[in-house]
Amino acid sequence: MELVMFDMALYHMITISRVFRLPRGNALMIGVGGSGKTSTCRLAAFSSGLKLFTLTMARNYGMDALLENLKEL
Repeated sequence: MELVMFDMALYHMITISRVFRLPRGNALMIGVGGSGKTSTCRLAAFSSGLKLFTLTMARNYGMDALLENLKEL
């Protein structure tokens, strides 16, 4: 994956890594599409030695789909 890194991207990656190291640490990233949230989170998880699990939302995503995703996790 090719990334363009700049100061704020590194800052966000370090912040996400620190959240991952907390007991029961989790984060909700909100922003416009194409801003690099997924890439930054993947890079932070890789640098922390963690496996990343992502939920993919769809129009028909409901409680049953959430429970299936939790079973996979």
